Amino acid sequence: MATAKVRKGRIIERNPAVILDHVVGLGGDAITPDQIAEISVTVFDQQSQEQIGTALDIDPTEAITDELVSGDSRWHQDADGFNVTITIPGSYFPDRSNYRAEILFTPVEDEYGSGGEPFRVLWDLQAINVLSA
Repeated sequence: MATAKVRKGRIIERNPAVILDHVVGLGGDAITPDQIAEISVTVFDQQSQEQIGTALDIDPTEAITDELVSGDSRWHQDADGFNVTITIPGSYFPDRSNYRAEILFTPVEDEYGSGGEPFRVLWDLQAINVLSA
């Protein structure tokens, strides 16, 4: 049985959040653009549990790389690198709060023998307040 892992990050309120991640599919290998049909991102305020804005539809060919990207100064997790980059607009983080970004990946039909069963990657994001106007 797989263990759910919630990723964590710190962001700045009213600023875009760039999510870098090493996402593996149900088969255990890093996903590639041709394996994913759709990506949807939904953001919630964790205190109120209310959704912020509308869900974002992300083009898999723009968000997922064919190979792991290493050597990028933004990536500090491991030497392997990342294969997913998603930018969430700053309007989804209107103030100092804790947010949950739920990223839903829908595989191409029958990928991994799952019949296209979607899976989620969860990010808890702590927004730091901006003191200037």
